[in-house]
Amino acid sequence: MFKKISLIGLTISFMVILFSGCAKYTPPYHSYKYYSKHEKQALKVYSFCNKNYPGWQGQEAENRAAATRIANCANARSGYMIHNIFTVPKPPKLN
Repeated sequence: MFKKISLIGLTISFMVILFSGCAKYTPPYHSYKYYSKHEKQALKVYSFCNKNYPGWQGQEAENRAAATRIANCANARSGYMIHNIFTVPKPPKLN
């Protein structure tokens, strides 16, 4: 009987945590230097920010979590763009 009650209580508490927003995914914070070396990760985070935080580029941070999120998105954008703007195309091979 005690096992059933504890299992039901555990399930309910898990559901409450899941739906309360504590279990939402946020990408881990990395610096610009990290994203400049990991282009694929930068693209994933940049795409995630554009999809899940529309208008993040013009937002002002209302608290520390929002400031960290905006800084992470900006770092990912800068790290991704540096590879796409300044890459020099390879010259064609001559026969």
